[in-house]
Amino acid sequence: MLKFIKKYLFFFITGSFSIILAACYGVPEEIGNFSTVKAKDGDGNPIKDLKVSLSIDGENQNTQYTNIDGVVDIQEFFLNDTTEYVVKIEDVDGDKNGGEFEMQEFVLTDNPYYEIEMEKK
Repeated sequence: MLKFIKKYLFFFITGSFSIILAACYGVPEEIGNFSTVKAKDGDGNPIKDLKVSLSIDGENQNTQYTNIDGVVDIQEFFLNDTTEYVVKIEDVDGDKNGGEFEMQEFVLTDNPYYEIEMEKK
């Protein structure tokens, strides 16, 4: 019986210690920023299913597609001050999303929100 009590007392004490440690120091935050990109047509309507690619210093890191609201969230990681983040938006499904649109490319800055007007081909 004493072994049983010691076993659960040990788990209780070590488990409580972990919770206290997490409460004091918190959970580590991911290093990075989020930017929201919204793609719209010339009339201001959102465009869904556009391919949005993030390149860091010329290497493709992430590819996503805009949702029904024409929005995609991109996370950039802080590598150093000279890192260049380039976003490329492409229409890869032809005219299914309201027309065929020209490819757009831009560099991310400190702005957390980008509204990009896509031009038809």
